[in-house]
Amino acid sequence: MSRPKAIVRHGKRDTIVALLGWAGAVDRNVEKYAGIYQKKGYTTVQFTALAAVKGWGTKDGRNVDHLASTLDSVLINPSNRLVFHVFSMNGFIALTSLDSQFPELKAIEKCDGIFMDSCPACFSFSIENMQKHALVMNHVYDQLIKNSNFVLGNFYKVYKKWETARFGYQMIMDTMSIKAGLCTIEEANPFFYLLNHPHLPPILTSIFSDNDIVCSADEINLFNECAAKKSDKKRQIMATRLKDTAHVEHFRKYPKLYLEKMDEFLQKVEKLRNGGNSKL
Repeated sequence: MSRPKAIVRHGKRDTIVALLGWAGAVDRNVEKYAGIYQKKGYTTVQFTALAAVKGWGTKDGRNVDHLASTLDSVLINPSNRLVFHVFSMNGFIALTSLDSQFPELKAIEKCDGIFMDSCPACFSFSIENMQKHALVMNHVYDQLIKNSNFVLGNFYKVYKKWETARFGYQMIMDTMSIKAGLCTIEEANPFFYLLNHPHLPPILTSIFSDNDIVCSADEINLFNECAAKKSDKKRQIMATRLKDTAHVEHFRKYPKLYLEKMDEFLQKVEKLRNGGNSKL
């Protein structure tokens, strides 16, 4: 399978928006969100990581080499700042993998805000989480299987099962390693890597749903509550908890609300950057 590429669209503002897609998203899926930022003058970098674990723990959750090199090429001025718009755990894990694999980029340290769509979940080993992961793998690979020849289709079937099994094995090993004191919870779990990050951004917006069968609304809400209690700096948490939308389907069902939340998020980012004055 080919390695995904990052797509850059240049704007006039110093803030760069990196949009990290959900598992199975194609470029046109993420482009509709990137276009909203582009119309406001932001440079956008869109990237959807392959939904496959690169190695062990938070650091190797996703292969993000091309994302890192692309961001390095656009973060050329000292005044450049970052904003992330992450979708589902695939986007969230891409973010934490980026920061831990490429600390020299200081991606989270340079980030003023994160807009989180349908994430984060705090995955630990359970039958329920294995079933959730299997749903994601079905979404990613079933269409590939349908559009492939006999040989390639069977390869995808085997690979899908392999990735699901590897996900379960990794969760077991992570749990055992933490309990044995072989690693920290931040090294093993992306949820806690960002939550306990010394440079957790000051502006966090999330939109999620009780109807999400992939990422638990209660776990997403827990992240927001814990982030709000961090005493290291004044932090603005804007959470929108819906009742009836499916996983990463909030914009499709409630476009007006979603755009309002994006505008609110950007207003706060610009206000932070401009010392209290919003200039959208």
